[in-house]
Amino acid sequence: EKRPYPFMHFLSIPHKAGGAGPMQWYREEVTLFKEALENAFGVEISPEALNEAIDLHNESRSLLRKLYELRREEKPPVTGAESLSIVLAATTTPRDHYNRLLRNVLEELQAREGISGHRARLMIVGSEYDDPAYTTLMEDLGGLVVTDALCFGSKYFAEPVTTEEDPIIGIAASYLDRPSCPRMSDRVTERADFIGKMIEEYNVDGVVFQHIRYCDLWGGEAIYVGKRLQELGIPRLSLEREYKLGGIGQVKTRIQAFLERIEIEHE
Repeated sequence: EKRPYPFMHFLSIPHKAGGAGPMQWYREEVTLFKEALENAFGVEISPEALNEAIDLHNESRSLLRKLYELRREEKPPVTGAESLSIVLAATTTPRDHYNRLLRNVLEELQAREGISGHRARLMIVGSEYDDPAYTTLMEDLGGLVVTDALCFGSKYFAEPVTTEEDPIIGIAASYLDRPSCPRMSDRVTERADFIGKMIEEYNVDGVVFQHIRYCDLWGGEAIYVGKRLQELGIPRLSLEREYKLGGIGQVKTRIQAFLERIEIEHE
């Protein structure tokens, strides 16, 4: 209020993903966002330019899927902390440069010796998670994070944007069709199914369900995820955490106990 931003636009997102109503709503919101950008910066965002940008980002999604395919292997050539760092880089690196770098990284990883000797294959689920230090902590104790259900992870590239029709519709549909967060109240079952599918595909031994403290949406989601994991017979560790890594001693103790529990159950 004291010093306004040069540009600010509030993007209103529906709380349901299914049906024509949310799609129409979000299409209009994306259109308003495009127009706000054009007016603020004196540019024209044409359908052709949008399609070119969509193709560039779809290439990133395709390359990231190849990265995650490597993580399915019995001896993955990449750690969870490295994978998270690679996905995070996509949010800040110019897209064409990022795609070139990622192609080089994939070539290097395919020639790298796989990781063995880990105590358990872990999956991370939950709220906003953009600090590889948490993953490094788990992996230093002998866990290997092989996949996730995170916005800065598998959800980021799960749904490509189609360019067969209006690109605005493609962008809106991609957001609403991708694996959702708990704010989408009509997708509880789909989220649980997505986690179960990832567990099977990546041969996961245990799930770390983490959420930032006081995040009520993810706190409630823990109930549904916990029930599904119980049905699947998959051990779960629940971590309510600060945004930045804190209380390292306590977190280490809980992760160590979780890994020991998995090892005992596998005996």
